[in-house]
Parts: sequence; structure tokens; C-alpha cells
Amino acid sequence: MQSGLSDTEAQEVVQETVITVAKKISSFKADPGAGSFKGWLLQLTKSRIIDQIRKRPPPGRFHQNHHRPDETCRTSTMDRVPDPQSVELDKRWNQEWQQNLVDAAIEHVKQKVSPPVVKQP
Repeated sequence: MQSGLSDTEAQEVVQETVITVAKKISSFKADPGAGSFKGWLLQLTKSRIIDQIRKRPPPGRFHQNHHRPDETCRTSTMDRVPDPQSVELDKRWNQEWQQNLVDAAIEHVKQKVSPPVVKQP
């Protein structure tokens, strides 16, 4: 949703990402030279976000199946310009990933350590 998707679109992204991970996880290899799991998952998620945005009809333009006679099948200039929100998405993704790691580590430590017993005087 922080990428500008509606709630329904965001849910679709989650669902499609999980399906893609389930299909492709067997081919993922943990190799630092090829990239991390986090990076792989981010790329899958970005692709699903882009897919959702592309499903939207362009505002004030003909539907994708109804071209004007002077339109070509080339990619529009706007579709080729990198999205500045992509950089922001990477930043948010890393922040949330780090927070998730910290939360998981804290929970793991809580399960391994018992709280100290305080003796009453």
C-alpha cells in the first residue's frame, strides 16, 4: 500500500508474491554472488507491484485493447522512465526487513532466557 496500491491491489500483490515464491523457491540458491533471499524476494514483490499498476487503465486514455489509429505498439516514454518511488520502496523494504529481524531476534531471546527472579526483602 505504501507503493500507492489500493488495499485490494496490495492483497493481490501479497497473494501473487506468495504463489511465485512457492513455485520458484526450489530454484533459489543461497549464493552471495547471485544475491540474497531478501533481494530475490524484493525483486519478486516489485514485479508484482508493477504488474498491479499496469493492470490499471490509464487515466483519460483509451483502454489497452482499443487503440487510436495513430497509436503504435511501442512502449510509451513514461513507461520507460524509472519510478522514483522505487528507490523509496527499497528504503522502506530494508527498514521493514531490519525491523522484522530485530523483532524475531528479540522473540527468540525471550524464549531462551527466563526473567530473573526478584526476591522480596
